[in-house]
Amino acid sequence: MRRGLLYEDWSAEGAHPAMLNERHLALFEDLETVSIRDLHGPGELLFARKFSDQNLGILQRMDSMIQRKDQVALYPSYNSACQE
Repeated sequence: MRRGLLYEDWSAEGAHPAMLNERHLALFEDLETVSIRDLHGPGELLFARKFSDQNLGILQRMDSMIQRKDQVALYPSYNSACQE
């Protein structure tokens, strides 16, 4: 077995992963990269599930967060100069 690249929240211990919500988005925003360390070692998680059709705002905010983080990763010196 190898590491998966998918973030799923099984903390509710049900038959399905939890729907991603504001709490998950806050967690992702606080982290530079979404990663995990488990029996397969450390690794970045590149995909996520489950999103509700009833809360598409979470998806839009997640997309905006990803774009911001991509800009920081691509242009670190430009972004640090903008923050001064």
